[in-house]
Amino acid sequence: MRTASRFNRNVKLAFGSAIVTLLIVGGVSYRGMVASAESERWVRHTHEVLEKLHDLDATLGSVQSNCRGFVLTGKEFYVDSFHAGIASARQDEAIIRNLTVDNPTQQRQFPALENLVERKVENGESVIALRRNQGLEAAANAFESGAGQHTMNGFEEVIRQMQNEELRLLALRDADAKQRLGQTKGVLIAGTVLGLLIAGCAAVSVYRNFAARDLAEQGLRESAERFRDLANNIAQFAWMADEKGSIFWYNQRWFDYTGTTLEEMAGWGWTKVHHPDQVQRVVEKITRCFQTGEVWEDTFPLRGKDGNYRWFLSRAVPIRNAEGKVVRWFGTNTDISLHRDAESHLAQMEGQYRGLLEAAPDAMVVVNQDGEIVLLNLQAEKQFGYRRDELVGQKVKNIIPEGFAERLIADGTRSAAEALAQQIGTGIELSGRRKNGSQFPIEIMLSPLESPEGILVTAAIRDISVRKDADTHLAQMEGRYRGLLEAAPDAIVVVKPGGEIVLLNVQAEKQFGYRRDELVGQKVKNIIPEGFAERLIADGTRSA
Repeated sequence: MRTASRFNRNVKLAFGSAIVTLLIVGGVSYRGMVASAESERWVRHTHEVLEKLHDLDATLGSVQSNCRGFVLTGKEFYVDSFHAGIASARQDEAIIRNLTVDNPTQQRQFPALENLVERKVENGESVIALRRNQGLEAAANAFESGAGQHTMNGFEEVIRQMQNEELRLLALRDADAKQRLGQTKGVLIAGTVLGLLIAGCAAVSVYRNFAARDLAEQGLRESAERFRDLANNIAQFAWMADEKGSIFWYNQRWFDYTGTTLEEMAGWGWTKVHHPDQVQRVVEKITRCFQTGEVWEDTFPLRGKDGNYRWFLSRAVPIRNAEGKVVRWFGTNTDISLHRDAESHLAQMEGQYRGLLEAAPDAMVVVNQDGEIVLLNLQAEKQFGYRRDELVGQKVKNIIPEGFAERLIADGTRSAAEALAQQIGTGIELSGRRKNGSQFPIEIMLSPLESPEGILVTAAIRDISVRKDADTHLAQMEGRYRGLLEAAPDAIVVVKPGGEIVLLNVQAEKQFGYRRDELVGQKVKNIIPEGFAERLIADGTRSA
C-alpha cells in the first residue's frame, strides 16, 4: 500500500511538473510572440515613414519640374500640377509629422523642413508670376539665380537626415525583432525537450514500481526502439552524449549524410567530419558548455560522404538528474546551407543597394547578364505600372522593348565588359513601355555591379516626357526666331547683359567679316569698340 502510495505520488509529481513546465513554456512563448509582433509592428512603422519621406521628396521635385515646365512652355496645366503638388507635399508633411510624433529627434527637424517647403513654394510662385507678367527671359533669369536650387538642396539635406534617423531605428528594431524571435524559439525547444524528459521519467517510474525487471527491460527496449524510429525519421541529425560531451548515439540521418558508422563517430569522432578550420573553435566551445551546463548552440560546416561541406545549426540541451547534475546531452543538427546562402546573398544585396535604390528619385532597375530583372525600386513600379513581384525574374524587354538589351551584348570584336563600358556614364534615350501598353520617352544611365553571379547592370531610368515636350516647343520657337533673324536685311546681333554675343545672323557675318563661331561668346566690344557696351551698363541711379 505504501509502495502504491509512493508510486502515485511520484506519478502525480512527474505529470504535474510536466504540465507546469508546459504552462510556463506556453506563457513565456506567448509573451515572446507578443513582444516579437510589437517589434515587427515598429519595423513596419519605420518602413512607412521612409516611404512617406521618399514621397515628399519626389513630390517637391515634381513641384520644381512643373514650375520649370510652365516657364519653358507657358502652358497653364503646369501651374495646376504645381499647385496640386504643393497640396500633396503638405499632406505628406502632415502624415510624416503624425507618424513621428513619438520621436523628438524627427520632430525637431520639422521647423526647418516646413520653412524650406514654404520657401520653395514662394520661389515657385514668384517665378510663375515673372513668367506671366514679364515673359520667358525674366523667369529664366530668376531660375539661373540659383535661389530655388539652393532651397531644394537644403530640403533634400533635411530629408536625408530624417531618412538616416529612420534607417538607424529600423536597424535597431529589426535586430530586436530577430532577437525576440530567437529567444521564443529557444524557449519552445528547451521546454518541449524538458517536457518530454519529465514524461519519460514518469514512464520509467511506472515500469520500476509495477512491472517485473524483465518486463521493465522489455518496455525500455521497446521505448528505445520507438525513440530510434522517431529520431531516424526527423529531418535533423540527432545525437546523445554523456556528461563530458562524449557522443554515444546518432540517428540514421547522421550516418546517411556522413557515410560513417557509430564505431568511427563514437566519443569525439565527430571532429573527423568537421572542417579543419573550425574544429578547434567548436571543441573549445562545446567543452566549455558541457563543463558549465549551459545550452549549446553554434553553426559550422560538416563534410558529407560526397566530400562537400554544408552548414548546420547545432543545438543541445542538458538532461539533469534529481540533484540537478548533468547526466546526458540531447542535441540536433539542422541543415541551414540554403537558408544561410539565401540570407547572405539577400543581406549583401539589400545592405549595399536597397537603401540607395529606394531613396533614388529615378526608377532603378538591376538586370543580370541574361537580361532578367533581379531588383527594382518603388519608382520603377510607379513609372511602369507593375507590382515588384510582376517584374522580378522577367525580361527587361518587357518594359524597354528596343535598344537596352542590345547595348549589353558583345559582338565578335569586343567582350561583354567592353560593350558595357562604352555605355557607362552616358545618357541613353530610349522608349519605355508601361503595363497598360503605352510607351513614353526615357533616359537611361548604366553602371556595372559586381555580384557572386557575375556582372549585373544597374539602370537609372528617368521619364523625359515633359522635357521632350519642352524641347520640341523650344525648338519650334527657336526655329521661328532664327528664321526671322536670317531673313532680316540688316546685321542683327543679340547680346546678353554681360556684354557677350549669344546670336547673330548672316548679314552680321558679312558686315564684320567674322565667321559665326568666331563671335558667339565674345564681347560685343570686339566689333563695336565704343559707346554700345556703355549704354548697357547701369550707373548709380538706374538699373541696366
